[in-house]
Amino acid sequence: MIRFKFILKIFIVLFLLIIFSMNSYSTMKDKENLPATEQLKIVYPELYQELLKLPDLKENTVRNRNALEKIACLVLSNENKAVFEVILDEGLKAKRKYCTPLEALLWIAYDRNFDGYNPLSDYSLNSLILNAWTTTLTSGNF
Repeated sequence: MIRFKFILKIFIVLFLLIIFSMNSYSTMKDKENLPATEQLKIVYPELYQELLKLPDLKENTVRNRNALEKIACLVLSNENKAVFEVILDEGLKAKRKYCTPLEALLWIAYDRNFDGYNPLSDYSLNSLILNAWTTTLTSGNF
């Protein structure tokens, strides 16, 4: 009888492990099928909220969605995670209306594809903003 209870406990534990691992796997697969911006909302909510504060993103246009998708892909690649931490720490979070380096990155994302190009490699705040203000079409409006 004791041996039967022991085997039954092992069977239950194995069954639960299998069920939970299958559920976890399906959740991971579902997350992979989401657009990058939706993944960003889940994985990095602070950055997602900062992006939504950008004045250029008040309108839901194809141009804005495409630029957001490019930025989200940069974040989700993990090679730029440290850079995004630095970007989010710029200025006084409680006082700023929006994050200026993210605005600069958005302007670059409007004009450039990030396939094979990473505007955050060798990151410095000055070079990012200078790049956005001098080489993007959006900067021509100011």
